[in-house]
Amino acid sequence: MENKVGIRLSDNRICSLRKEIGITRKLKSIYYPERFLPANIQLAKEFCINHRRINSKIDLEACASTDKCGFQSDIQRRHAKSQIKVTRNFDNHIRRVSGGSYTRSTSKVYGKKQKHAAFKLNLIATICLDPNNPVPGFTSSDEYVNGIIYSKYISNMKYPEGITHDLVDKASFHIANRANTRRGGVGVLECYENQEVTPDFVPRGYPEYNPVEQLFGWLKAYMKKKVNEYHDGSGWSREQMREVLLEAKSKVTYELVKGWYRNSFEHMHPGKMIPLYLRAQ
Repeated sequence: MENKVGIRLSDNRICSLRKEIGITRKLKSIYYPERFLPANIQLAKEFCINHRRINSKIDLEACASTDKCGFQSDIQRRHAKSQIKVTRNFDNHIRRVSGGSYTRSTSKVYGKKQKHAAFKLNLIATICLDPNNPVPGFTSSDEYVNGIIYSKYISNMKYPEGITHDLVDKASFHIANRANTRRGGVGVLECYENQEVTPDFVPRGYPEYNPVEQLFGWLKAYMKKKVNEYHDGSGWSREQMREVLLEAKSKVTYELVKGWYRNSFEHMHPGKMIPLYLRAQ
């Protein structure tokens, strides 16, 4: 725009003009095709009925939540913004407390690109509403998670007392039975039976019903905050990534997990009263 008309506008001026004109920014939304299939819509209704606040067949308090997520080695903060703090003194004059040399109210610091081939670290995690152990399962693997790896994870899990169901999606490795048998392993459903836990399948296209998805978003945000300490331009190493993930896992509190469960309940039952065991203290 500056090259065409010779006028330079600051970011703040563009925002104010946008508000005056009434133009709003379009938020990017992700829609899942399976979400609108009649069969999945019916499954979603049945799922919500089973997890009602009153007279529910499956209480969320007795449900763990498990899934897999991949973490790329190039995860980083694309840019960081520093805001100038502006105050007014007794003479009603604007005084800049910090960043007095800035010409604009924000500044961007761009990150470095990695210099080596990327890798992916796959994490399997389980959360539940246990005050003493909100993250009972947490393991990472360099290999792609298949039915064999997931069945071993379930077999080695130590579910807290009172957990009777596990919220999982219908990914292929969550229901791998015949494939595991052909490979000489144990079926996933058999592993759940040995644990005396029933898999509770979340309908396709409704990831907001599974609280563990919010854990993965929180972990990625935590890793981006740690970029300055571990990311020197050559990318993350596997050891550094595992170290930061374990550090982040230790900071996941019961109140955080309760908030993720509460958010999922609000998506399942919008406008309904929150159960007592999900309310913030």
